[in-house]
Amino acid sequence: MTREEITAIVKNEGHSLTFTTYSNAFSKEIVNRIYIPIIDWGTGEHEQDLDKLVTDYVTDCINSFIRLDKTKFIDKLKDEVFKLFNRYIEATSYSQVPDNLIEKHGNTKANRLFFNGATKDSVYSTCNFHEVYYTQDSGPKLRFSILTKLDWEMEHGLTLFFENSELVNIE
Repeated sequence: MTREEITAIVKNEGHSLTFTTYSNAFSKEIVNRIYIPIIDWGTGEHEQDLDKLVTDYVTDCINSFIRLDKTKFIDKLKDEVFKLFNRYIEATSYSQVPDNLIEKHGNTKANRLFFNGATKDSVYSTCNFHEVYYTQDSGPKLRFSILTKLDWEMEHGLTLFFENSELVNIE
């Protein structure tokens, strides 16, 4: 996408410019958000100049996201999400897991059954890749993050951090 194409489709939501793009890596339309910084903390005034918000750097980051090649990160992502899932289900008592399931199988196994967590593929299939965030960083690495909603971590979800199209961290 070009800067002009992006500026033509963004909607200003006050704290971010938003638009949607289709992601081949995640096989779905995903909301994209470009952070709008506050330029005067005293008044709370946000930057309004699209040329200062949709920069060449942000445009390059957006295109980096659009061109993501799933084959370069999918195995690492599935492994890491499965590790996190296993930690969460062991440490968490979920109110939505039926008591009779917990009584029959114990907390961890009941959580695994309830959240379809038998394999790393089944856990990955429950991930809802929801939004991509961009900031007006100066580079040189093209950075963006992807917010992921999960039934087994509803409060925070997971955030995937990418640099130069490489998955570098999950929180």
